Amino acid sequence: MRMWRFDLFLLWLTTGSGIVSLSGCEEASARADGVWVDTLRGGRVVVSSPDSPSSRGAPVPTLVEELRIGSVEGDCDAFANVISLFVDVPGRIYVADLGANTIRIFSPSGACLQTLGRDGSGPGEFSMLAGIARSRHSLWAMDARAHRLTLFDSTGAVRASLSLGRTWRARFPWPLWVDNGGRVHRWAVPFRVPDGTLPTSRSTFLVRHGSGGTLAAADTFRIPHLDRRVETYSRTAGNLTEISPVPHSPTVTLDVAADGDVWLANQAVFDLHKVTYQGDTTKTVRLRRPPAPLEGRDRQRIAAETGVPPDKLPDHKLSLRSIHAGANGWLWVATETRVVREWDVFDEYGVYIGRVASPVPLDTRPPPVFGEETIIGVSRDALDLQYVVRLRIIR
Repeated sequence: MRMWRFDLFLLWLTTGSGIVSLSGCEEASARADGVWVDTLRGGRVVVSSPDSPSSRGAPVPTLVEELRIGSVEGDCDAFANVISLFVDVPGRIYVADLGANTIRIFSPSGACLQTLGRDGSGPGEFSMLAGIARSRHSLWAMDARAHRLTLFDSTGAVRASLSLGRTWRARFPWPLWVDNGGRVHRWAVPFRVPDGTLPTSRSTFLVRHGSGGTLAAADTFRIPHLDRRVETYSRTAGNLTEISPVPHSPTVTLDVAADGDVWLANQAVFDLHKVTYQGDTTKTVRLRRPPAPLEGRDRQRIAAETGVPPDKLPDHKLSLRSIHAGANGWLWVATETRVVREWDVFDEYGVYIGRVASPVPLDTRPPPVFGEETIIGVSRDALDLQYVVRLRIIR
């Protein structure tokens, strides 16, 4: 069955239109708690929740810190710049440290088990470690400068070192996933796009490879971009100039689900869409929360900080910043930038659970890892030193 086509999704994503009309539904139901569950013609399911989780009558989960890894002068647990995290099924924690170009592996109790990699250009070495992801028996690591993926086996030995060819952009952390089928997904900007033309700033893709260590038989998923022009401003530090979007300028945020499909959202609208690599939208999860206007002191402050005239700023604040697909099917949505103190959470059916607070602020980069019963993330102390923390989800 063909679902909602991706070109229509792009139109919706660009306009940020509101509630879908029920006239296009084959089935529609409204629950006592105010949740609407609609099935559109073609099969796409839309789950729309009110911004009032108390109506469900179920308690909102809480988070408790149960493990903290890090020290000032340790051999293994003194972190320089944690860029990526992962936790496997037995609970071992993998920490990619860009500052040291190493991957540290810790037991579920926090003991240092193994260190992989070092500075260099040879097999198992990194010139700029940018991201990690793990399958059941293997660990993938991205070198952003060499544009190379290294595959380690379960013992830490190098199984493959795979060059990905030339590129003209990098990201830190580098988005990298392995789904439940063992397929590797990576963010990519090709040196040439599929039609043979040179890439632009909008020519970004997800590339999905089959399971195994050869990275053959790739599928591509073109990441949608909003049509509106985003105002930018520049900041100079030393000999580097960083060009950044003006605060509250929306873009598309995404995550890869455990089944290999992609969750997408326009940051301006609290709608999350599950899309296949073939471009079919199979599910929409919606929170009926209107975006807040950008006005008054906030608008004047941003204009003064960026140098952008107030009339060029967005009309509304962003509704969300990032989305994260948990291993148990829950969706965790961050509305803060730099550090996050709480998330808006949806259950495996797409129903809004509520805002779940963290006992400690966690960095948004690297993104926390949301497991079945735990969250792994990076927190900082008063001296800005990094610690890897594990939070237990208490339902």
